Amino acid sequence: SVNDCVSETRGNSERCGGSLNSNIGSTLYVALKATTAFSNARIRVVAELDPSKLDILPGATMLRNRVNVGMSGAAGTTKTFYFVVPTGASNLRLTMNRGSGDADMYAQYGAFPALDGTQDICASTKSNSNKESCNNSVLQPLVHGGDILYITVSAQTDFSGARLKITAR
Repeated sequence: SVNDCVSETRGNSERCGGSLNSNIGSTLYVALKATTAFSNARIRVVAELDPSKLDILPGATMLRNRVNVGMSGAAGTTKTFYFVVPTGASNLRLTMNRGSGDADMYAQYGAFPALDGTQDICASTKSNSNKESCNNSVLQPLVHGGDILYITVSAQTDFSGARLKITAR
C-alpha cells in the first residue's frame, strides 16, 4: 500500500508533516504499528485547507477562525469575505461589533449573499449599529466540512472601527 506519510523514529514522539494528498471532505486514516508495548498514546491531527485548491469566487477575502478583522467603509460600499467550514464543526457563530456608523451583515453558503435578506441564510440588519450576528441555529443546519460560507458587509452609512469575526468549534 502507498502511505502519504511514514514516521519510524525511536520512541513515542512521531510526526508526519507537510502536505498530504487529500480532497476536501476526505477521510484521513492513521495506523499505529507497535514495535514494543505502549500505553496512554494520543493521536492529534491538525489540518488546514489550502485556499489555493478551493474554488473561491473572485473578490472575496479569507476569514480565519477566531480572528477579528477590522473594517471601515463608505456608505453604499460592500466587502465580501469567505470562510471554509472545518470538518466536524458543530458550533458556528458570526459576529460584527464595535465602531461607529451602520453596516449590515449577510451570509450565504456557496454564493455571494443576495443582500436582500430573502435568499440569504442570515441577514443581520440592525438599524444605526454595527452590532450584527448570525448564530449557530441559522448557520449550522446546512453546513458540511469544506463548505464555503460567504459573508458580505454592506455599509448603510459611513462606518469605521467595526470588527468581524467567525468562530467555529
